[in-house]
Amino acid sequence: MFSYKLVGALFIVSSMFLLGQKVAASFGVRVAILRDLVFALQILETEVSFALSPLATAASRIARGARTPATKTFFAQVAFELANTDQPLHQVWFQLTKAVLGFYPLTDGDLEVIGRLGLHLGLTNRQDQVVHITRIRMALEGALQEAQEQSQKYQGLCQKVGLTLGLTFALLCW
Repeated sequence: MFSYKLVGALFIVSSMFLLGQKVAASFGVRVAILRDLVFALQILETEVSFALSPLATAASRIARGARTPATKTFFAQVAFELANTDQPLHQVWFQLTKAVLGFYPLTDGDLEVIGRLGLHLGLTNRQDQVVHITRIRMALEGALQEAQEQSQKYQGLCQKVGLTLGLTFALLCW
């Protein structure tokens, strides 16, 4: 026999499970952004050391090749600001780190590491810039590894909590 209670219970369990899935997916966003930023810094390192192109052009190329909206928007804005304003690079970099990347699920430590790079770009010689880009990239690779571990740990937990809460609510409403 068809029971509205059963349909309601299935609806509650499935909606809570999907909510758990949604929360679990948010842990993967940080991993994707950090992975894309590491790749972008590798390209920037190559541009600074070999291509000898202006930083606005390099940032524009990086934005075109970026995979995540965070990296694409950040480097596109850097290229735009450098081409159209008279602000120094370190100021543009620091402002956009907070304004653009601050809206994504990056930690304060991630933002601080990325912001630190702006203090060295354009102010020192090419070799020194490459060294700083490499250091920042290595720091982001460490943050990426930590984010991957955290993502694996908490994704399964969020899914299980969502399912458990759904079953609990369904039993309480029964």
